[in-house]
Amino acid sequence: MAARTLELTLRTLSPKKVTFAEFLDRCDEDAWAEWVEGAIIMTSSASLSHQEIGSWIEKVLGIYVEAQGLGKVVRAVCYAPAGASARART
Repeated sequence: MAARTLELTLRTLSPKKVTFAEFLDRCDEDAWAEWVEGAIIMTSSASLSHQEIGSWIEKVLGIYVEAQGLGKVVRAVCYAPAGASARART
């Protein structure tokens, strides 16, 4: 638990808690950041293997969705609210 707390402390952009609106003002769509219980946590970009796996999933899912006439599959980093919890990602 202490290692996880230290890791979050080292990656925190702001020592004080910020509102969700402040998070959106500080971290645009190009930022790799998460808003967790009022703290802005900087995240690292995806590894090459992560990107390769994501590309494969996107291709396979895209073929299925197109064949079934279900719409489109797109992949992009975007604002993703996490329900009613105090978490979000840019």
